[in-house]
Amino acid sequence: MMPDRIDLENITIVLQKPRYPENIGAAARAMCNMGIRHLSIVNPERCDLTRILRMATHVGADIIEEMEVFDDLPRHLGHIPISIPKMCQHRHHQDLFLHHFSSGQFQEY
Repeated sequence: MMPDRIDLENITIVLQKPRYPENIGAAARAMCNMGIRHLSIVNPERCDLTRILRMATHVGADIIEEMEVFDDLPRHLGHIPISIPKMCQHRHHQDLFLHHFSSGQFQEY
């Protein structure tokens, strides 16, 4: 039986290898609008807090202050019981990549 409500405290947004600090800030701002409070960053290319906070604005600043930064995705996800894959299109190629995380396993297609 499905619960009537989802506890947003149980949701963590994980950004893997974000290239631009502004994308981290924008994610934090969007998360705040949805009521999601936990943000993890894995192996960011640049983690310039000034640029991140500028995009997060005051709305998402507390999420940025409490975000966790990791250097290894499989190790970070090992304790997470369920994860949802995401798809992205690489900016310089037309190929689609599917990243799938499940039970601590990491696969990239």
